[in-house]
Amino acid sequence: MFDVTARLTYKNVPMWHRDLCRVCENIPIVLCGNKVDVKNMHVKSKQVTFHRKKNLQYYEISAKSNYNFEKPFSISPENLSGN
Repeated sequence: MFDVTARLTYKNVPMWHRDLCRVCENIPIVLCGNKVDVKNMHVKSKQVTFHRKKNLQYYEISAKSNYNFEKPFSISPENLSGN
């Protein structure tokens, strides 16, 4: 998960992904951009491309307003595995 109001958090996603994969092999991963309820978004939807490179699901969510909060948890196992 990264903060769409802080560009640095998105820049850290590749490192976090690498570290997670190193420690937890074959774990399902979903990328989430949080705080989409905030008007001052520094990371726009079209700028988010990391999930495509790694074949991950991506959701824009808001923990504050509960927007799409259930989406990362409702992925089918087939979609998570890339099959």
